[in-house]
Amino acid sequence: LIVNKLLNSLKLFFVTTGNDLLLDADGADCSEDGVPIFWRFNEKDNLVRLTCHKDREPTVNKLKYPERTEITEKTSLKLKNCREDFTGVYSAIRISAEEEVVAKYNVTVEVSPVHLTVDSVLNSSDVCNLTVTCSTDHSSVSSSFTCGKETCKQDNGQQTDTSQQGNLLHIYLSDESVICNHSNQVSWANSTKRIELICFLNDGASCR
Repeated sequence: LIVNKLLNSLKLFFVTTGNDLLLDADGADCSEDGVPIFWRFNEKDNLVRLTCHKDREPTVNKLKYPERTEITEKTSLKLKNCREDFTGVYSAIRISAEEEVVAKYNVTVEVSPVHLTVDSVLNSSDVCNLTVTCSTDHSSVSSSFTCGKETCKQDNGQQTDTSQQGNLLHIYLSDESVICNHSNQVSWANSTKRIELICFLNDGASCR
């Protein structure tokens, strides 16, 4: 999934890891012989240089990372199988009388795995107390639950969440299952564990 937003002249792209992303040079004129067009990463790393021609396709002089980028549709830059370290600013620069930035993109590559782990379980004949943690690569949130013979409840009485760098973690109780949701700009994922099963496996008896 790819999300595109526009902020003044800077285009924002949010893309999930593993996807390809096509960055257009916004119709940069490449019909003048010998005019170069550069694609640059984070203002300083030249990814590729194209040499324009009047009557034929531009020449790709040097592609710095052929395993992760390619030139397509004459002057567009394709990012292949995006990884988190692809995150950054990509600029298309045409150099004629002077250097002209013809397109600029701020690309953020995001992941959505979510891990729900059981930290501790204290089980008795009447009550099962457990603490769980939900985490991603960016943040984590933990909460504790108490289950009696009839019902389960979250100890602080509230759903617990945390937000960091556009990533939201949300942990809560539903139908006596612990559920953790993770969402960001491009996708969401969740993980669920049945409290009854956790208590049973950790003490040999159900907490209900």
